[in-house]
Amino acid sequence: MKTNPVLWLELRIRSSEKRLWLLALFGMLVMAVVSGLVFVLFYSRSHFLNSCTAQTGSQLAWSCLGCHAAIMILLAPLAGAGRISSEREQRTLPALLNTPLSRWSILWGKLVASWFFVLWLGLTALPFLAVATIWGGPSPLVVLAGFSFNILAGLTLATLSMGLSGWFGKSLTSYLSVGAVLIGWLVVTPLLGVLFLMLDKAHKGNWGEAIGYLSFHHVPCAPLIQLCIADSDGKWDIVFPRLASALAVWFAVALVAAWMALRGIKREV
Repeated sequence: MKTNPVLWLELRIRSSEKRLWLLALFGMLVMAVVSGLVFVLFYSRSHFLNSCTAQTGSQLAWSCLGCHAAIMILLAPLAGAGRISSEREQRTLPALLNTPLSRWSILWGKLVASWFFVLWLGLTALPFLAVATIWGGPSPLVVLAGFSFNILAGLTLATLSMGLSGWFGKSLTSYLSVGAVLIGWLVVTPLLGVLFLMLDKAHKGNWGEAIGYLSFHHVPCAPLIQLCIADSDGKWDIVFPRLASALAVWFAVALVAAWMALRGIKREV
């Protein structure tokens, strides 16, 4: 990593982009607004008499984690989309391939730089989650697990967008494909799962758990929902296999995306 010039070039370019700082500021503003609304609700007269600090800390933690997941899902794909296709459009990719760097080194440098972008966005949630934990919210391990799953989802989506960027020749096409894949993964697949669950219930079948694994548990925001439910009802024995299946699917998606990006670079040789 220290000797990869593509990585340092990408990091230098990204650190000088105003978009990086604006997106980080946007994430912190969203967290600040959500935290403010939770505290306003707590200190309102009608709610103050029937609430406690633990409930407020829990509401603050899950609200911030939900906003954090939304930021990762919406902004993490921007880290990888167009990174390879833009090189192809600017006709700089052939020159990059004529250097002593291997195709994998080029891909690795761009991929790690996109991961740094995701981590930078993700770190904006830490101060607010620390306040929620101190205020009496969920245990630090649960908060850390939710934060980690959000970061892993962002890294997976950044890798996926990088793969689509390498697969398609045009930046516009890669951006559109990323949007289509996200809609299919986040919206269409769960809707199909709901439909099949209704059919299974109507026919008194026993496929509910299998349908959940195929359509719900691997969605980028699903682990956070599972953690929230388990934190309230304590059914961790059901949640652990679902979390493990989500990680397995994300890892498989990242591997396929890396192969797509590498194949896209190979087409230029």
